Amino acid sequence: GKLANKVKSAYESLMQKNEELKQSFNGFVSEVISEFASLPSKIIDALKQAAQKVKDTFDQMIRNAKQSGKDFIEGFVQGIREKTQKIVDAVKDIAKTIEEFLGFSCPDKGPLSKYESWMPDFMQGLAKGIYQSKGIVTKAINSLSKDMVLPLDANAAMNMALAGAGGSS
Repeated sequence: GKLANKVKSAYESLMQKNEELKQSFNGFVSEVISEFASLPSKIIDALKQAAQKVKDTFDQMIRNAKQSGKDFIEGFVQGIREKTQKIVDAVKDIAKTIEEFLGFSCPDKGPLSKYESWMPDFMQGLAKGIYQSKGIVTKAINSLSKDMVLPLDANAAMNMALAGAGGSS
């Protein structure tokens, strides 16, 4: 009796639990299949949402482009105004460096830094060269002046005289 009833009860309980387990497993599998079946549409929806966000961002950028351009130019101009003194200082530094080389007074650096002694030396050398070459220069001037003399004949002299008096021949 009692033992058989307990075994029978345990068996029925086990079978009932087995049926519940079977139904739970079948439900789980159905849910997984359903989720996988809806996965493509969920992916498509997610891609559509991402594309819409990108489009909205670009639309906003286009709407803001004019103001952004104005802000950029204003910032650029303001930056130049704020740095003008630095530009002036840099130009002054460059001018000072150039002045050191080419100044109106004796420069501190460069080839003209010794101009006070260089120019007198140069002039003495030039004068010495002229004196030493005097004969060559004189011959060249004499030759040149001979080539410049025009032979005058009587008709040419008359034409020149008339042309100078306002007449013509």
